[in-house]
Amino acid sequence: MNGDGRLIILAFICVVAMIFMPSQSLSGAYEGIDLCIRRVIPALFPFFVCSRILMGSGLPELVGKAIGRPFEWLFGVNRNCSFAFITGLLCGYPIGGKVVADMYAEGICTKGEAQRMLGFCNNSGPLFILGTVGVGFLGSQRAGFILYLAHILSAIGVGIISRLIIPTEKSKAHVTLRACTPIATFHTAIISSIKSMASVCGNIVFFSVIISAITPILGLFRLSPTANGLICGAVEITSGVSQLSIISLPLIGFLLAWSGISIIMQVNAIISTTGLSTITFAITKLIQGVIAYLFTTLLLRHMNIPLNTTPIGMVFIGSAIVVLFAIMIEKLFANRQNKKSCSKMLF
Repeated sequence: MNGDGRLIILAFICVVAMIFMPSQSLSGAYEGIDLCIRRVIPALFPFFVCSRILMGSGLPELVGKAIGRPFEWLFGVNRNCSFAFITGLLCGYPIGGKVVADMYAEGICTKGEAQRMLGFCNNSGPLFILGTVGVGFLGSQRAGFILYLAHILSAIGVGIISRLIIPTEKSKAHVTLRACTPIATFHTAIISSIKSMASVCGNIVFFSVIISAITPILGLFRLSPTANGLICGAVEITSGVSQLSIISLPLIGFLLAWSGISIIMQVNAIISTTGLSTITFAITKLIQGVIAYLFTTLLLRHMNIPLNTTPIGMVFIGSAIVVLFAIMIEKLFANRQNKKSCSKMLF
């Protein structure tokens, strides 16, 4: 099924929900709008504007000179890209995706580097993991710390894997930035941020309606709490994490790294004009989720916190590993075949 078919199915679910479950769908829409007005816009819009301004200020180059060499060695991207990684880890979803898109638009990185960075620079922030998840859902600062540490390690891990599976052209760490007046830079930042913010909020409201529609439907199948949490978390991580908070910490680590279809579509809206692949981004986030699950499990055992895993979680993660390994092998062979065909054409 292609992307248009999946979109038609989601739209059909929304229409059916609004016809047969008007109160639930309207409640979901209200919750989405309220979330945008009270939390998302105040939190994200200033970051969107500032990140765009900073792209043209030369700050990524300064950060790259100071701490960028390990990023260049580990991830195969120029050292200026370290700015996107740090910003994504500190500011949360979808700031990392916005910064990567802005860096590519400003010519600070190549298209291949931007595609790699989307996977490991777009991460959940410490405020959400340590505060909302750790203290709010789990009632444990220590558990929140373990989840955030596993999250960071998984981002590094998927960055290294992205170097192997996502090809990119060589680029130089030094870039020549466009000469713009401060007023023009500010105006461009405002317009770009308004467009991105509208797309993000639209996705939030849409998927809030989807969640409100599928929640009563899932109740009809009498699924286990773990399966129900995974399905809801696959769409929107907050609802999934809240349901898994008393079931499995490693699965929460998986969902935090996976980010959910809602976040992926928010990033898709941000990168829609760049030519970057949302499918490749989603695959790398799934890989990061698997790595986060493994790191969370290891850290729990090492730090003597009760490990609560479930059989369905192990089956899910094991299946994902097999599928992702097959995709990686296929992409590696495809890249080699393309290189061989190109060399034959040259000679």
